[in-house]
Amino acid sequence: MTLGKAIAGGLLLLAVAGLGGFAAYEQYEWRHLSSDLKRTLTAAMDPSATLGDIATYIRDGRLQVRTERDAQVIQKFEKCIQFLRDSGDIQARHYKQLMSSLDALSSRNTYVDKLIYMQSEYVRSHRPIPESLRSELNRAVAEEQARKKQDDELYEAEERRAKQESADSEQFYKELRVDLDLPPITSPHPKNQ
Repeated sequence: MTLGKAIAGGLLLLAVAGLGGFAAYEQYEWRHLSSDLKRTLTAAMDPSATLGDIATYIRDGRLQVRTERDAQVIQKFEKCIQFLRDSGDIQARHYKQLMSSLDALSSRNTYVDKLIYMQSEYVRSHRPIPESLRSELNRAVAEEQARKKQDDELYEAEERRAKQESADSEQFYKELRVDLDLPPITSPHPKNQ
């Protein structure tokens, strides 16, 4: 019976080691990046890829997700692309706001300019300036200054948000390059020189 127990013990040890090895392989398999997904995302990061190409690569990449790592990397890539789209939206919104502000500024200045012109006509003709004109001019100028301050605050808040998103986007992009084993991008003009 000792030989039988030894064989049974050896088989049990072999089974436990086999299960442990299989578990380690499974853990490795679910944490490594699939080569197909890596190739797809590397192609999507080509500077000549259009947004349409990138959308196709993302669709293909979603179909190639096999591991947890794949899911994390494709999610990171999609977040980078979303930052890129948001950045374009922010620029378009800034342009629209700028044009709207210019239009509003010219119409507001026209009203303030009219009031100033009317006041100057009174001064030039040596007549007393009516109190209603003075108060209207003061109100219009105060209103204009309040609008300008509000516009400046909104612009600064939007600018801070855009800078933060840009920094987040840059960080995601760097992490994605590391995930895909791509070399870091070096700037041709170092900031510290």
